[in-house]
Amino acid sequence: MKRLIGARAKALLKPLTRAVCTSELRAAGGSQVLLTFDDGPDAETTPAVLRLLSRYRARGVFFVVGSRVIRTPALLREILAEGHHIGNHSFTHYLDRAPGLVEYYRDVARAQAEIERACGACPRLFRPPLGELCVPGLAAATWLGLRTVLWSVDSGDWRMRQASDVRPTLEAVLRRLDGRPLHDIVLLHDEKPETVALLEPLLETLQARGVDLYGGVERL
Repeated sequence: MKRLIGARAKALLKPLTRAVCTSELRAAGGSQVLLTFDDGPDAETTPAVLRLLSRYRARGVFFVVGSRVIRTPALLREILAEGHHIGNHSFTHYLDRAPGLVEYYRDVARAQAEIERACGACPRLFRPPLGELCVPGLAAATWLGLRTVLWSVDSGDWRMRQASDVRPTLEAVLRRLDGRPLHDIVLLHDEKPETVALLEPLLETLQARGVDLYGGVERL
């Protein structure tokens, strides 16, 4: 019965999801890939990610967690100074439950306020924790004037635990990003040191293939 109810709820959410969510870039001439980074900022790994993006002239979106913004507010100003965009990834980043409507709204609004306090910018993009869509999350984002952004390619970097995981993860991502005009949004995590090791060969390979890594933010 629970599965049936869940399936019906998802079916009802589909029209709303299409109206307020983005999971890939609008098609344009040539191939474009937008790299997005969740769960930061992190004092050690986010600066390393920024250096790599600058080296390869890539521009991304950093979906930051409000509770982490409080610890490293200067990093948000650095992200903006490098030409990247900042998105709202909630304040608490719930993992074990989806909060109710009022609690969800307050959580996202609190993250919005902390981000603006830290860097003076008011995000216009939102990514729900774990990418989980639910009525409270979609409603909260809509009420706050936020566009919900998911992804078309999950890099799988969140599964990596050691250096030997980097190569197979890279190969899997590149298989997904091959053989067609691309307009993909890629999910990565800038709080993981393994992501830094993954990012450089990913950027190098995509750049060698002629993929535009800079203009994707304009195609959301």
